[in-house]
This record gives sequence, structure tokens and C-alpha cells, in this order.
Amino acid sequence: MPSQRNEMTQALEGITVLDFSQGMAGSIATMALSDFGAEVIKIEPPEGDPYRAVPQSHLWNRGKKSVVLDLNDSDAINQIRKLAERADVVIETFKPGVADSLGIGYETLKAERPDLVYCSITGFGPKGPYSDYKDYEGLIEAKSGRLMIFAGITGREGPSFAVVNVASHAAAMGAFRGIVS
Repeated sequence: MPSQRNEMTQALEGITVLDFSQGMAGSIATMALSDFGAEVIKIEPPEGDPYRAVPQSHLWNRGKKSVVLDLNDSDAINQIRKLAERADVVIETFKPGVADSLGIGYETLKAERPDLVYCSITGFGPKGPYSDYKDYEGLIEAKSGRLMIFAGITGREGPSFAVVNVASHAAAMGAFRGIVS
């Protein structure tokens, strides 16, 4: 007797996602979208995603298709715009302003696809005093005060760095929830 699960469609079946993310947060968010049935097309640079060297990247990129495009090539940008016309979701982890300067920012892509869901994951938002900071786990934990929450429990004074990348996981969950709601 076939199981009901095999006969059911997945919640995000029929949804197409263009994934420009690199690193943990965007990769985990798009992994979850793929796990729920979305077609995720990961756009990678010609040299490949630098995070492929991280063992977990094979887990984060499961179920995704991969397309190699040079974002500095105008033909590649035209191909991306064509892909975006049929995409339901675009997710990126560029520094603020980079997607716009490439011609693949929200305003440009929504002109062709007004119902496009566009998710930009940045460490400190698109504007403000820290928006231009490189967003990596340690800096985000330091700026948020999280490093000092556990100060002293290790038997020494000062900040205590967590083994778990909490900021990246929180960003991934926030992105996923924002996209599906």
C-alpha cells in the first residue's frame, strides 16, 4: 500500500527561487525552501561558491540546482533577468547597494515581476551607521551584546564566543519565515 506522504504535494511545490546567497544564513534559508518543495536555482560565480570548502555546505545546498554566471558580464545579467521573470522569490546576501549596482535589485526585478518576493539578508540592514560593515558571526554577536551574555562562565573575564552560529541561524529562520508568510 503506497504511503499518503508519497502522494501528497509539498507545500512550496511550483515555487521557483533564485538564490544569490553565499554563506550560512541564505544557504540555510534556501535549503528549507527546497526541503518544502520549492525549485531553488543557486547562482554561483565562475570560480564556484567559496563556501563549498565548508563541509556543511553540502547539506545546505541539497536539493538545489546550480547555474554558473559571472555577475560582471552583461549577458549574464540579462540571463538573470529572464530567470527572475519566472521566479517567485529572489534571495541574496550582497552588501547593501550591490544588487542595485548590478542591475538585479528589487526595484529593477519587480518592474518585470510585480509580485516578486525579494529577500535581502544583511548583517546590519540596508541603511544606518553599520550597514557597510562586513557581516560575519563574531561581529554581529559582539555588536548585539551576545558575546557578553555568557561573560565569566568560562572561568575567565571577557566575552565568550559561542560555538553555534546563532546569528546566522536566526537570520536564516527570519528569512524563511518572511518569505513564506
